[in-house]
Amino acid sequence: MPFRLTNAQDVGSNTAESGHSPPMFELLMQSALTSNPKIKRSLGVTNLAEIEINRANSRFLPRLDFTGASSRINGYGQAPGLNNLLLGSRTAVTSATSSLRLGLNVFNGGEDVRNRQLATERKSEADLSLARDQLEIVNKLLDKYAEAKDLAYKVEIAKSKAKFASEKKKLAETQLRQGRVSEFKQQETVLEAELKNSELQIAVDKLSSEMSSILAYAGVTEASRDKVPPMDLVHVEYESELLTQGLTIPAGVTPTEQIAQSKITQADIEVRKAYSRFSPKAEIFMEIAEGALSDKSIYYTLVHQSKQTSSVGVTLSWNLFDGLDSTYHLSGKKQEVDNAMDALDIARDEAHQVRIETQFHLSQRVSELRVADSKLSLLEKKLKLVALEYQYGRAPEIDYLEAVTGLEEQRFENKIIENDISRLKAKMLLHGAAK
Repeated sequence: MPFRLTNAQDVGSNTAESGHSPPMFELLMQSALTSNPKIKRSLGVTNLAEIEINRANSRFLPRLDFTGASSRINGYGQAPGLNNLLLGSRTAVTSATSSLRLGLNVFNGGEDVRNRQLATERKSEADLSLARDQLEIVNKLLDKYAEAKDLAYKVEIAKSKAKFASEKKKLAETQLRQGRVSEFKQQETVLEAELKNSELQIAVDKLSSEMSSILAYAGVTEASRDKVPPMDLVHVEYESELLTQGLTIPAGVTPTEQIAQSKITQADIEVRKAYSRFSPKAEIFMEIAEGALSDKSIYYTLVHQSKQTSSVGVTLSWNLFDGLDSTYHLSGKKQEVDNAMDALDIARDEAHQVRIETQFHLSQRVSELRVADSKLSLLEKKLKLVALEYQYGRAPEIDYLEAVTGLEEQRFENKIIENDISRLKAKMLLHGAAK
């Protein structure tokens, strides 16, 4: 089986031997948060957003441009001299130019500033998306692990029932030899023992299948499965400190709500950026240019010119009319702000609904635990009475075994409820309902 269980008898020894080794759920969570493809994708988006910030910052630096061109035109023309007055001569006109331009954008209506703000906000959104993906993975792993733990408790219940059926069968065999029960009654106990053993095997198979699914989801390879610590059936493995390691979860706010708020901020920046299209733009520059021109015939050079120029100036541009494109662009960005605010309201409503439903189920399970605790207390008292009666020979052994089994089963039933309560409390935390 790809799993192990820690029961109440060996908790102390395992803790002493393992030292500070992480519990099973913590190890699975750490593995899932590092190996899940969704996390790798989100980390890639975060890295890309960081690059976009650097790109936006680079727009505040000066620009250095170099341009160069060269051309040659072949043709026929008149060369000087008496012998060539009537004859055409082959000529070639060659020109070459080059320039070096240093420019600095000093004003563009705040567009570069907005681009930097937008890149920074998108980096914040990428970080929040990473936190949201981490939260989804932890939530899913929490549900799967809690379900597996329930199955582990059910395995223990099935073991208790199988043990009781086995003891009952042994007792019936003894009573058959003593002539106190019929062979039919004895065979009934044999069939019951076989049935309980079958139920136990089914429970073990279900747990094995669920654990295989969890290990695969957490990215635990076949080679490293032996390193997974045993499942702890005694202690709660999903405390608040463990669940929130590396996660930013403000009280009352989920990453989805924070992402929606970031979308509003981005839309607002886009509106301010759209306004910059109505503003003039100015650039200062310094340029050095050099050009050369030569016109050669087969006899000699007719023309040869070369000059170098330098200039410093300011370029001013202003889009006075663009067919209302900028106006409609601004209107669209304003609509995106309204859409983002509506998305935030939806995110808040959905998160609030999840908190209410989780709180309802939590309250329900707490009430069920109170009833289960009362039942457990009654079964403990019953066992004491039956044990006393059995000790003095006033109660048969089967009654004593049945009382012991009933108490063990109820203890594990209580553990199932307690496990679900712990899971729901953890989900309340993950949904931003507590800090």
